[in-house]
Amino acid sequence: MKRWLVAFIVWLATTTLLVPMCFFGVMLLNGPHGGVLPEQFGSVTLLTAWAIVVSFPILLARYAWRHVR
Repeated sequence: MKRWLVAFIVWLATTTLLVPMCFFGVMLLNGPHGGVLPEQFGSVTLLTAWAIVVSFPILLARYAWRHVR
């Protein structure tokens, strides 16, 4: 039970921090009013942000799950 709770808290905290960071990062790099990157990199930037938002919380929760006794 303790492992599930710690893994869930780590996942929730990581997701809560990463979602706004990735959102503002994408808006800064490829925002609707001209971004830093050329328009052709819009889909790559968005896919990278989604990959980060999906994978990092899962990886960190897995790490917490494996290291809690």
